[in-house]
Amino acid sequence: YTWLYNNYSGFAGNKTLDEIKKNSNYMNFIVKMRYLYDAIGGSFDHEVSYPWVTYLFSGMSKKEVADLVHDTIEWQNNQPIGKVTWVSPADMAGRAGIVSVTWKNGFRLIPEMQTLYKNLQQAGVDVYVISASALDVIKSIVTTEKYGFSVPESHVYAMHPLYDKEGRLTHSLDPYYPQTQGKGKTETIKKFIQQHYKNTGPILVAGDSEGDQNMMSDFNDTKLVLIINRLRSSDTIIGELSAKAVRDYNKDDAKILLQGRDENKGEFLPSQSSILMGTNNKASLP
Repeated sequence: YTWLYNNYSGFAGNKTLDEIKKNSNYMNFIVKMRYLYDAIGGSFDHEVSYPWVTYLFSGMSKKEVADLVHDTIEWQNNQPIGKVTWVSPADMAGRAGIVSVTWKNGFRLIPEMQTLYKNLQQAGVDVYVISASALDVIKSIVTTEKYGFSVPESHVYAMHPLYDKEGRLTHSLDPYYPQTQGKGKTETIKKFIQQHYKNTGPILVAGDSEGDQNMMSDFNDTKLVLIINRLRSSDTIIGELSAKAVRDYNKDDAKILLQGRDENKGEFLPSQSSILMGTNNKASLP
C-alpha cells in the first residue's frame, strides 16, 4: 500500500493508473484486499464485516463514490459472468504468504426488478430500499434515472456514514441510524418509515439473504414476501421461508414467493428453482 501511495499520481506520486497496474505491488494489493474481504466476512459477525466494507470509501466525496459506481456498472456490463481467481505475486509473499482468492464476476441489473419497481410505483405503492451496502453506493444506483428504479433519495436507507466538514465520507457510521442488516432493517422500518403509514408494516418485502430475513418475518401486516432464490441454508429464517414457498406453490393464499435465477447468465428464470454459478443443476432448495 505504501508503494501505491508514494507512486500513484492520485496520491503522492506521478505514475498513471495504467503504469501502476503493471507493477507487482498493484496485484499484490488487490488480491490481498479481496482476500481480506472474504476473511473478515467469514470470521466475524455481520455487525463487524458489513460496516468494514464501507470504510473503503473513506475520504471520497459523494460524487466520487457515484462516479465509481457508474463506471463499475458500465464496465461490468461488458464483462463475462463467471468465477475469477486471483493469485498474489510469488515474489511478494510477505508475512501473509502467497494468497489466492476466487470471486464471482459479472454484475447485472435485472429487467424484471426494474419492471417491478415501476409497476408498484404506478400503482401508488411507495417503494423503499433498505440495503446493507454503503448509502452513497446504493443511492447512486436506485435514484439514477437511467437504471430504471426511480426511487426518491428520501426512500433509501443503507449503511449511513458520518461526513467530514467538506462532505467527504469518514470511516465511521452515523450512530443515529441502525446498521441496515438483519434486525437493523426492521429497526429502520420502525424508526423512519412506519410513522408515515399509520404505524403499519410493509405490504411487500423482497430480499435474498440472511440480512433480509428479519424484515421478511417481523411484520404481521406484510401480505407478500419475495425471495430471490440463492438456495440459502435450511437452518436460517430465509431458508425456512423458502421451504414454505415451495410447499405453498400454486396455493391461492401463498404469502411467500420464490424467484429462481441462473447465476451463469445473470438472469431470472420462470421458476422457483435456481442454477448456481458453475453448475447446470436446477434446484428450489439446497
